[in-house]
Amino acid sequence: MKYNGGKILKNAEIMRIMISMSCILALLAAILSWWQISSVSHAYSISLERGQKFKVIKSLLEAEHLLGDERGYTNEYLLSSVNNESNAKVALDINRRKTDLSLEQLSDVPQITTQIIQFKRVLDETRKTIDNVMSNPKRAPAEINTALDSSLDTTKIFNEIMVNTSISYASSDVSVSGYFYNLMALGEIRDTLGRLATPYIYALRFNKPLSAEELYASNKRKIRLDMLWSLLDGFKYDKTMFSELNTAKNTYKIKTSFLINSIENNSKNGMPTDTNLDLFLIQYREGLSGFYFMESEYIKHLDNVFHAQTTKALSRLIAVIVSLLGVLFIIAFICVFINVKVLNPLLSLNKTIRKVIGNRADDQVIDAEGMSEIQRLFESVDVLDSVFKEHKAESRELTQKLGEDPLTGVLNRRGFDEKVLTMSLHENAPGMRVLAIIDIDFFKTINDTWGHPFGDDVLVGLAQVLQASCRKDDIVARLGGEEFAMILHADSHEQAEKILTRCQDNIREMKFPTEGDDFVSITVSFGVVKMDTAPIDQLMKKADQALYLSKRRGRDKISWGNEL
Repeated sequence: MKYNGGKILKNAEIMRIMISMSCILALLAAILSWWQISSVSHAYSISLERGQKFKVIKSLLEAEHLLGDERGYTNEYLLSSVNNESNAKVALDINRRKTDLSLEQLSDVPQITTQIIQFKRVLDETRKTIDNVMSNPKRAPAEINTALDSSLDTTKIFNEIMVNTSISYASSDVSVSGYFYNLMALGEIRDTLGRLATPYIYALRFNKPLSAEELYASNKRKIRLDMLWSLLDGFKYDKTMFSELNTAKNTYKIKTSFLINSIENNSKNGMPTDTNLDLFLIQYREGLSGFYFMESEYIKHLDNVFHAQTTKALSRLIAVIVSLLGVLFIIAFICVFINVKVLNPLLSLNKTIRKVIGNRADDQVIDAEGMSEIQRLFESVDVLDSVFKEHKAESRELTQKLGEDPLTGVLNRRGFDEKVLTMSLHENAPGMRVLAIIDIDFFKTINDTWGHPFGDDVLVGLAQVLQASCRKDDIVARLGGEEFAMILHADSHEQAEKILTRCQDNIREMKFPTEGDDFVSITVSFGVVKMDTAPIDQLMKKADQALYLSKRRGRDKISWGNEL
């Protein structure tokens, strides 16, 4: 009997279908692998970049300390007696070579290469000035004082390079800004204390009181020290570092501060001091030893922190690569398994069916085991499907976390930018949209008074109120610190004003319990702008200006961009 209807697949067609399915599976696995590896490798590259920035700041600090040592050796050289002059010169030359080597290494850092090269020229000129003064056997005290001032001015130039670089690195990465600012403050304290000593050494060497200008400059350096110490208040959350900071400050006051005050009091009365120069130098160095030790310990701590971050990111990258290679191996194994255990029996079955249709069924017997392998094929496909679904869910979860603020649960800056871009491309809602920037009033005072955990509770509570005040399609995000953003849909300006006012009232009614029976309330300032076709960065800038207007008006205000 002949078969005249339907369609029988040829062996080549079956192979093409199976090969196509295998290729599709491999392609999907490759896409998923690339997505996950890209995400994890980005985190690893960020950790490497942070570690590199830390190394640059550490190298800048080391160079600054060598310049400070050179300034100290310069002081000894310029103020030394004839008998000690040659020894002082040898010590100064050794330190100069160390300084040059450190600066040479810094010149390889692309971000500061030009600044370091320019500074080296200034340093060379300063050294020539000092050597010229010392080459004159009849040098006057005024010439020595000029050389001392030149040394101070030169180290100040390098200090500005170090500070500007540290601030640039800290402001570009909020996650590690605290580390960089603390390290900068410690280096600044050490440099300022070193600079503070120069006029006193000069006055003691020539047995003369400090001038009014020198007293004024010293007072400014003391004020700067107080400011730098206040920058290190963050150490109070680290008991060990905070204890070392207090110990260093007390050592300075006991060993050094009283000597400085004694010299200043005599100078104000126009009298030279009877303090011995050698005793002053010994006690001054002892007074600074605590800061040297503290800075060294903090650098070791940061070495461990950034090394741990990089190691953790690298371990995660390796783990992801290994797991994805495992998935690819499983897919390859399944493809081979299909070919050996399923495709061959299926081709044999198809061949037998064609022979049955051609009335030649007796030529070949159907392999029952091959039929069972086909069933197992479907089971394997089910397993593979579950693996893909699991990885897809993990990918969605990772993407969501990247755009979400971990503390408040609202969008972070990255998620906000992506949401705004999507909204600009796809949304054509009627009415109007407004962008509001919200900033908590006196939030630093709240943190300083009640602690950062309490401040975190305030941020979470504010985020909840902002979300509750919005519609489903509105956007709430935490841009950073205590600053939030909202994008609201409204039918009119008046309706938007009502929504913001209601939100402001709800915030005023919030109560945050303290450790006692008291409650703390907060207020916020709004900067609002109507969204149009302008780029989002321009709208954000205009909203920020409106926010500053609210702050100037006394806070707890809603200011619109069109009021500017």
